[in-house]
This record gives sequence, structure tokens and C-alpha cells, in this order.
Amino acid sequence: MMQTCKKVLRCVRKNYKNGYPSFYEISSKLNMHPLDVDSACKVLVEEGYVAYHYQIANGKATTIPGGIYLTLKGRKPTEFFFDQLRDYLKKNWIAITALIISIVSLLQSWGLISIPLPGL
Repeated sequence: MMQTCKKVLRCVRKNYKNGYPSFYEISSKLNMHPLDVDSACKVLVEEGYVAYHYQIANGKATTIPGGIYLTLKGRKPTEFFFDQLRDYLKKNWIAITALIISIVSLLQSWGLISIPLPGL
């Protein structure tokens, strides 16, 4: 991830945990140009760390984002990572077990390890 994106994400995590900061608030906090912040936010939205917040005017949501907010991946990245890892292991436990068995049998065939079989 680019350094600008990391700065923006850290700023939003630290200063705006429950709010919807605008691009200008973030740029003034970081002393950056608003277009740089907007570009970094586009990358962060694509990666899933933040989402755009659209303001409501006359009962309808505007088409121009008024700010951003943190998603679960942006607020708690380690929790999100371990949740994704757990889901991956649930889906692929048979393949992982087969991989471990094949590696052990390969090492045994090379003579690097020996596994005593009971009764032989």
C-alpha cells in the first residue's frame, strides 16, 4: 500500500473513529492536498478499508461523497485477517491435510525421517 494511503488510514483510525470526515478535514489534518487525499481514499475504497459516506439532501442521497468511514477491515484489520484465515482453513482443510501427508511421505521416501509403524 502506498505511503499516502497509510497516512490517510492512520489519520482516520486515530482521529475519526466514529465520524465521517470529509476529504478537506483529512487533508488539513495531514497538511496534504485534497486531491492526494481523494486519490488515496479511492485506493482504500477499492481495497475495502474505507467506504464513501453519501449525505442525504431532500430525502435523497447525493451522488458526490461527503466523506468516508472505516469498514470492519479498516477498523480491526487483525480481527478481519484471522476471520478470513479461519474461513480459508474451513474451506480447504482436506487439501491442507493431504499436503501435509504428502510432504511427510516424500521426506520418508528420501530417508530424512522415519516413522515407526506399530506391529512391524
